Amino acid sequence: MNKKVMTKAWIPAEYDLVPGGRKVKPGTGCYSKYFTEPGEYLGITRSYEEIHDGNDRKLVAPYDRLLIIKQDGTVQDYHPSDVKFVDNKTVLAISKLIGIFIITVVVVFAWEFGKALLQNINR
Repeated sequence: MNKKVMTKAWIPAEYDLVPGGRKVKPGTGCYSKYFTEPGEYLGITRSYEEIHDGNDRKLVAPYDRLLIIKQDGTVQDYHPSDVKFVDNKTVLAISKLIGIFIITVVVVFAWEFGKALLQNINR
């Protein structure tokens, strides 16, 4: 059973011509501030982005996206801040998932920091 949501609308980028190129007009090329488009929550997906620091180490940064079925039947992924649930029970469930995710990220980074600290102490 899908839950009703409201999403922010995408505002296509508009450009001003400036010397040497073009510049995006403020307030375009981003999501609107208001939740105006209805849809249905389908699920959550997790993606990963690799971040390289200057010391030849690779950090993996996970982030979540919410899958939403739009009124025209298409499925689109949104950042959690761009979706508002109409049902409070769903909001609580998603809040728990995001809370667990944040705790997991903090524990993983603390673990990696501790390992790096111990390696530096042992040198």
